[in-house]
Amino acid sequence: GSRGVDESSVKGIAKLEDEASFWREVVHNGSGPGNAGGKAEFLQGKVNELIKELGGDETIEDMTEKLGQEINDILESIWSLDDVDARGASYPQPRMDRLLRMVGDSLTLFLQSKFDQTGLWQTPFQQAERDLRNAIELCKNWERVAGNLTSRKATHKGPQWQGDAFIDERMKRLTKRLEEISDLRKTQDALQGLLSPEEQRGLQLDHLFSSFAGEHALHVNAASNSTWAGAISQYEASMGPTEDQIVNKLRAEFVSNLIPSVGAVVESGKVGSESSTQPYQLLQNFSKYSFLLSRPKIS
Repeated sequence: GSRGVDESSVKGIAKLEDEASFWREVVHNGSGPGNAGGKAEFLQGKVNELIKELGGDETIEDMTEKLGQEINDILESIWSLDDVDARGASYPQPRMDRLLRMVGDSLTLFLQSKFDQTGLWQTPFQQAERDLRNAIELCKNWERVAGNLTSRKATHKGPQWQGDAFIDERMKRLTKRLEEISDLRKTQDALQGLLSPEEQRGLQLDHLFSSFAGEHALHVNAASNSTWAGAISQYEASMGPTEDQIVNKLRAEFVSNLIPSVGAVVESGKVGSESSTQPYQLLQNFSKYSFLLSRPKIS
């Protein structure tokens, strides 16, 4: 019977489907402590809801929104067991910790699938920037949801989380990788805006990002980290001649366009007039390249 089931043991529970199977087995074994008040049926249903919510084909933005609403509500109801009519019914913390990790893994798979469809390097910059920004927001939203659920100041009706709040280290590493990719794409876009087609060809700009082409950049684990680091090193080495060219171009932009234009406006004393439009526009254009100034050799 279900009396022999150790609910705090998560051995063999690697994905959400395993968790649903665990509670299905408890239900199958009949009544007992594990199914008091219909607890096992309730949990089996809730985990299946989680699987359904995380397995949809929505946009990254929609998933981020769902994370703060439906998925958050399901997790709260699992942890609190408010809807289970059994005194002392609880969901063991080691089990909740594993459940949260598996949700994080499902979100990672969701993002990997999205970027496998669109590509990280060939997608037009505006779309890539938007997708990456949304993906980073999704990761951070998950950190907030999981952190709120397990913090000492949690406002839900569930039990007090013991010890430190849950931190999804794998999701943190994925967030960092997404931010690195976003920086790379911004650099690529800024270079294409700053350098003429001829200069781009001369510096083989098309090949600059080729070291990332075969990378599964969102597969963040020990095995792939070394190949990613290698691709970054290759990219940095290739950037050498490009950076020299950038320094010259930015200097020329400053000297020939921006400084004289701003100086002329200041001298005329018409900062508020229409004549201030030109330097403002130049500053707007220049801000596009400001991202390059964060590179050590250029700054």
